[in-house]
Amino acid sequence: MNVLPSSTIEDMDNLVDLVVELGSSAAQRNRKKGKVVLSTFGGGDCSFGGRGWEGFLKACRERGTEIYFIPAFFLPPEKILGMDYLDGVFNWNAAWPMGNYTTSSIEDRPFLKSDKAYMAAVSPWFFTHYGKTGDWAWNKNWIYRSDDHLYATRWMNILAADFDPEFIQIISWNDYGESHYIGPILGAQPGSERWTNGMSHEGWRQLTSWFIRRYKGMPLSAERETRVYLSYRLQPRDCQVEGDPVGRPDRADFAQDVISVTVTVPEHMENKSRLVLAMQAGRDNRQEIVLRPKGGIAMALVPFVSGNVSFRLLADGKELLAGQSEPIAYNDKTASLYNFNAWTGSWATQ
Repeated sequence: MNVLPSSTIEDMDNLVDLVVELGSSAAQRNRKKGKVVLSTFGGGDCSFGGRGWEGFLKACRERGTEIYFIPAFFLPPEKILGMDYLDGVFNWNAAWPMGNYTTSSIEDRPFLKSDKAYMAAVSPWFFTHYGKTGDWAWNKNWIYRSDDHLYATRWMNILAADFDPEFIQIISWNDYGESHYIGPILGAQPGSERWTNGMSHEGWRQLTSWFIRRYKGMPLSAERETRVYLSYRLQPRDCQVEGDPVGRPDRADFAQDVISVTVTVPEHMENKSRLVLAMQAGRDNRQEIVLRPKGGIAMALVPFVSGNVSFRLLADGKELLAGQSEPIAYNDKTASLYNFNAWTGSWATQ
């Protein structure tokens, strides 16, 4: 709603037309209590000519479309929870830590305590790099802290017994401009090719599948493969780039030069095998880490330096998996762009 006009009754009618059309489509399968689930990005200040969101919902009902309304209004929790016409709440910004700290569920707690349905936000990353001039002059150039297991930790928080949201929304499938896509890089991009080309997020898509199975209650005993997931930047935090007109991103100092390693294992391997991760995380930087999976998953942060990246996963001294991934660039001032996007990959036993 931050780009759609919303100040007049005509604006409301146009939105009603769109929602009624899409809500009756055979492709619309997301329903709750027989109603079409509708969310937003922002929109807490939409007036619709004085009728507001209550007038919008009434107009949809009069057109035969019942709405289950669960918007992301960027307002204080007490104000959102006081809106009686909301069926639920979506806290968009809870997907990322807003400061230089690890992700937590603190921002979710006011909504989890309410009687309204809650949609939890989860996202793997955030980096955007738009300048003030040119075809894509959006003046967006910052990161949120993401290196230290943002995605896996956020998922684990959501899956905790005391969390239990009604919905989970993954941000996002294909928002290339903010670098949190988990889908393949396909189709037109909003001027983001400079920081997404070659930066696959396939590893996060595979990891998403594992977490969805846990969310849906599928037992660990159904898992058959061991899988290693890596995610990390290909550019050191303190790399100095000459000639980037956009400049170093805001909050760049929040970044950490680490490789985020996640390992998922079948139930029979948990506590029965000695798992060792042997990593080369840059030139002359070899480390061994003993992994102790819990609930089928183990995580490790491996500091990196510039150079090649590879790993071996050993179970009781025998190699289970091995792989080589993308190298980390040297800080040689040859880069033309500050790129704080992540590269990801995954490897699985056969």
